[in-house]
Amino acid sequence: MAITLNEVKVYLRIDSDAEDALLERLMATAYAVVAGAVDNYRLIVQLKPDCEKLGDMTQLALIADLYENRNLEGETPQSYSRIVETMLHQLQYETDMTAEELQALIDAQQPDEPIEPGETESTEPEAGSDDG
Repeated sequence: MAITLNEVKVYLRIDSDAEDALLERLMATAYAVVAGAVDNYRLIVQLKPDCEKLGDMTQLALIADLYENRNLEGETPQSYSRIVETMLHQLQYETDMTAEELQALIDAQQPDEPIEPGETESTEPEAGSDDG
């Protein structure tokens, strides 16, 4: 579940629509930061609900950080707030898995795929074996 503009406005305690365009830009930026920091983020959040919740909260914290510090244009950006860095590290740790571990997680989430039309499931015995 992606965070919504309404959730962001509630989180930031904003009542008006005057800054909606800015908030939407901050939402896209926050998503890009999280997705860029965590390998296979889009896939991971579909497979691990706890990571999705942490990812959403990380995005909200990033948006708040960017929103509250938006007047620092022209200055060299400092590091993210401590909480944002902590949550990004936690997401990275939670989703740090090998390709084999990721594939096993995917396989566990998906039922057996149906056989496509024109394909047949091999039920014939291997060549050279006797069945009777």
